[in-house]
Amino acid sequence: MTAETTVKSSPFGPNIRVAVIGAGISGISTTAHLLRQGVNITVFERSGGPGGIWNYKETPSPGPSYPSVRPSADDYGNLTPRLERAGKSKFSAGKDTFSNAHEFRNGESFFAPSSACYAGLYTNIPTSLMYPSIKSWPEDTPNLVPHSAVKRFLQELSSESGVAQVTEYWTRVESAVKSEDGQGWRLTTKTLVTDGASNEVVDKSWDFDAVVVASGHYNLPRVPDIPGLTELKDLYPDRVIHSKQYRQPEAYRDSSVLIVGGGVSAMDISRELSHTAASVIQSTRGGDFDLPERLISRSVRRVAGITKLSSATPLVDSGQGYQKGAINVTLSDGSELRGLGHVILATGYLFSFPFLPQFHSDETPATSVEPTTLVGAEGDMVHNLYKDMFYIDDPTLVFVGLPYHVVTFSTFDYQAQVVAQILSGLSSLPSGTQMRSEYDQRVKASGFGLRFHSQGEGDAELRYVRDLIELVSREDKPPFKPLLAPSDKWLKNYDVFKTGLKG
Repeated sequence: MTAETTVKSSPFGPNIRVAVIGAGISGISTTAHLLRQGVNITVFERSGGPGGIWNYKETPSPGPSYPSVRPSADDYGNLTPRLERAGKSKFSAGKDTFSNAHEFRNGESFFAPSSACYAGLYTNIPTSLMYPSIKSWPEDTPNLVPHSAVKRFLQELSSESGVAQVTEYWTRVESAVKSEDGQGWRLTTKTLVTDGASNEVVDKSWDFDAVVVASGHYNLPRVPDIPGLTELKDLYPDRVIHSKQYRQPEAYRDSSVLIVGGGVSAMDISRELSHTAASVIQSTRGGDFDLPERLISRSVRRVAGITKLSSATPLVDSGQGYQKGAINVTLSDGSELRGLGHVILATGYLFSFPFLPQFHSDETPATSVEPTTLVGAEGDMVHNLYKDMFYIDDPTLVFVGLPYHVVTFSTFDYQAQVVAQILSGLSSLPSGTQMRSEYDQRVKASGFGLRFHSQGEGDAELRYVRDLIELVSREDKPPFKPLLAPSDKWLKNYDVFKTGLKG
């Protein structure tokens, strides 16, 4: 990755046309700051409203493949078979009509699958930290709030900042490719349309100068290839799930539940289930990002990683399906767990951009990816980005919201401000060679994988924010306004929060 990199002539300036993919916090913040610069912008959101992961639906999304398939796949293939069952052999260049409203509603769940949000989800970052620069929580807001409060906050932010007015809802980006002259981007989209009398899927093409990908982390579940897992899923499809499909603790009442994974989802779900399940066991491999055992509920038992899963007893027809067989698990330390009722895989997600398949290399390991590749075979990092944001080979492709282990609303807002400054021409990026050199140095220091995007160690997040501020403070073209550093109050709250995590 030491090849000379040159940046093509820049279209950045006040007349730039920008597409933003996604209307969660990353997309809303980016669009809001771009609108403040007078940029011509269109947001594409495949669901019916803003909020991203904080949009709760009682019905979970269709489950993933067991084990995971190629990262580029995501869930985009699911709508076409749905249309075919409605009597349409393929998408036309114009419109496809569903046979009835019921078919349309079913199509919605495949077009815009439910997020990972479950009924009892609360924030795990204090509201005293979790806010963008353009909107704060009301003074009397509790430190931790339910998903409904976050969704309402994001809806208000979208409306108040003008983002909702430039958003195409129920519109999914199918592809984003460079235009024939190489100077811009051609996006193709599908939009679900219903007026009560007809229900259609409408195709359309759009032209832009730059594309901002703000589609979030939590779309394509990572399902590990554990011996016996696929067979167990086939036997008990409702008793072996990924955490993205988890919704209500009542479904696990009096059951023995095994949760696989050591991250935030595993901790939160295990804590919730500890009040209803007969027992909750958490299996982890002792990874770098496993949360400390002291943070999980005292009634939850943590055990070693899994080497094998199996059905312990023959299936018994209960009259409501074959659901009586128990589950056995062999652990890496040689011990066994017997008689389990449910397995929940809180094993994270793969990076996946199905509208950018040309930047995926599903068969190439991280150590061999080309300087033009974004996602390799592992799907656990996005390669070749400057500051985790700008695609080095062509900075008109930008990503917001990739860093892990950060105060999302705040850090992503700093990213959004940088994007607005760069794309509107108020600030500029270093040369392609400089960006490539810094990226290569980061790879050498951090290695490949999720750690590359993690800002959780020490003051890494604050250093990252300072780097972003410095990036756009190198010049001050009128009417440039320097980015403000985090306030003393915010920094004090941040220090308290980080100290609490350390124990």
